[in-house]
Amino acid sequence: MANKKTELGQFFTVNPLWLKDPFYSGEKIQHPGYFNMLGTMISKKNIIPFQNDIVQIIDGLGVDRNRIKIDVSSKDDVLVKEFRDYYKVEYDTRKESSYSWTYGMGDNIFGRGLTFYVRQDDGSYKRIGNYIIIYDDKEPIAAEYGVGIEVLLARKDQYKNEYDAFSIAPILRNNGLDTNFSNTHIFSSVGAAYSTGMSLEQYPTKNYKKILNKFISNLLILKMKDNLQDEQMYEIIKSFLIVEFGKENSLNAIKHDLATKTEELKVETSKANDFIKNQKHLGKDDLFISQKLIQMYPFYTYSQNILNNR
Repeated sequence: MANKKTELGQFFTVNPLWLKDPFYSGEKIQHPGYFNMLGTMISKKNIIPFQNDIVQIIDGLGVDRNRIKIDVSSKDDVLVKEFRDYYKVEYDTRKESSYSWTYGMGDNIFGRGLTFYVRQDDGSYKRIGNYIIIYDDKEPIAAEYGVGIEVLLARKDQYKNEYDAFSIAPILRNNGLDTNFSNTHIFSSVGAAYSTGMSLEQYPTKNYKKILNKFISNLLILKMKDNLQDEQMYEIIKSFLIVEFGKENSLNAIKHDLATKTEELKVETSKANDFIKNQKHLGKDDLFISQKLIQMYPFYTYSQNILNNR
């Protein structure tokens, strides 16, 4: 097990700068991703002191301590050593397995965790995150803390939708769109990716160009899926760019690349439809045709799969 300890220990550090990052202290989140985590891992010697740091983080986001409660196993007294001074603690309210965590590194590496909850105005408690101590056999070797930032802010302000915690949310609502993952993520991702003012053609890195290409493809399909007019869609992006970056200098690049992507899909759709007709004429079955479409016309297939499941 010594090798595993060394391997893990390389990555467990405390970075005080992240506590001051405006991304975490603002009232709205900037750019959403699949995981918007406010969290870190820390080494063995900081397991107890870090509990006080977590309290400061939650305080910094404006959550009243009286609204927080912690659920923990009575077997894990060390997990609440410092938290007891700040929050209400409840023991053993869930089944025992709920307090155990695995890390895919064998049975000896495991975690024991507690869960934070925030009380809402109706008296209900909603989950916001976890604090976990990681063990190698019975020896604590590190701890981690994780809270979905959009979840924490949504619980604090009691939004029905967690994506209302993003700065794009009021812009979407003002334009008659719901704030859900697709709308929030796509508009924000495109705005953030183009915020430098560069176009798809200008990005020198092949991998990043591939990501940017996917963003603009998703924007086009969202436009088709929600029957958005160009003017409405560009007004949303323009407003977001101004709110998020204080300027709209990349709007023209987005318009250009979206027009190019629209033409690309139009050509691919025409070719795909001709291919389908030809294959049906030759007596090919639907499974064969669909498999060939994925290989030959991936953009068309991707768009159809999304549009047909709206």
